[in-house]
Amino acid sequence: MKKTFLLLAGVLSIATTAVRAENTGDENGKYNRIYVGYAPSKFITTYKGDKNKSDAWHGFDIGWTHGINVCKQERPLFLEFGANMTWDFCPGKASEGGDYWLVDFDVPVLVTYRYRIGESNVRISPYFGVHFKVDLPTDDTRNIFRFGLQMGANVEFKKFFLGAGWDRDVTPIKNKNKVKTTTGGPRINLGLTF
Repeated sequence: MKKTFLLLAGVLSIATTAVRAENTGDENGKYNRIYVGYAPSKFITTYKGDKNKSDAWHGFDIGWTHGINVCKQERPLFLEFGANMTWDFCPGKASEGGDYWLVDFDVPVLVTYRYRIGESNVRISPYFGVHFKVDLPTDDTRNIFRFGLQMGANVEFKKFFLGAGWDRDVTPIKNKNKVKTTTGGPRINLGLTF
């Protein structure tokens, strides 16, 4: 956990001392995004006295993000936070047998550098941060809170954006039999910035 926070502090430090880029052009240095996406995940489950088992899951996202300029518009460095809902589904392949689904709600907290390419309407926005997830349990054996990391980039053209990223949970899903499941994988989002 300490290494995670040190890594995040290092990224913030590098980003704030980066070469000065032009103003983002956003009035009052704030923006919102809404999006839908696809987030396939790999669930790696560790059973007592057994090998790890891996399942491929399909995930579908819907979410909102709010960005605030943290450098008084001198640099396009933003703090983003929002809300996201993911519906994960494993059709008949779950290691425990049968179809399986999981709904989680997460709050991402990201550091984003929104760089405009020249005088164009195109921005590239790499990001790094953490997320806090709360699962809607399908039974009463799972913990419902998870913490993880996210990284990726968005490409914006006027009001539209396409994002590609990766996330990984640091804390696993656990049940009363001490079975641990770790999740993570890529995500692709498409949405609007306003």
